[in-house]
Amino acid sequence: MKLKLKATVDRNLLQAKLLASKLNVQNIFASKMSGHQDSVRPQNIVRFFEKALKAMKSQKQQVEKDNLDPMSIMLGEFTEKYIEAQISLYIALHYIQDSNSIRQALVILQNSHYQIESALEFYEQNGLKGDKVKEMANELQ
Repeated sequence: MKLKLKATVDRNLLQAKLLASKLNVQNIFASKMSGHQDSVRPQNIVRFFEKALKAMKSQKQQVEKDNLDPMSIMLGEFTEKYIEAQISLYIALHYIQDSNSIRQALVILQNSHYQIESALEFYEQNGLKGDKVKEMANELQ
């Protein structure tokens, strides 16, 4: 069960990152002016991150039963913070793309910025190591 949940998390994160790499953020702001919509929509990226987060939480419940070491628990917490920050960012981009209210998008962007700072602070304070974690921290920066 743990392996299946980990594979689900990894697969959904990979799909979200692949889709995000195809999203041109500049086009979102430009399309606001021109009315042209990009084929990649931020809410589709959010769905993959949400699926990954759901699997992470299920995995976390399994880990708590098995009493893993504190470093694994901290890595899980950082990954959750990373995913939540990504979700917030892409929701803000969705609001910019589809909403007539830039104010709402700005509020969500401010929240996203706070979540990113919180995740990076957690990363630095806990001295987390590993290529995957370092890659996530670099993405947040």
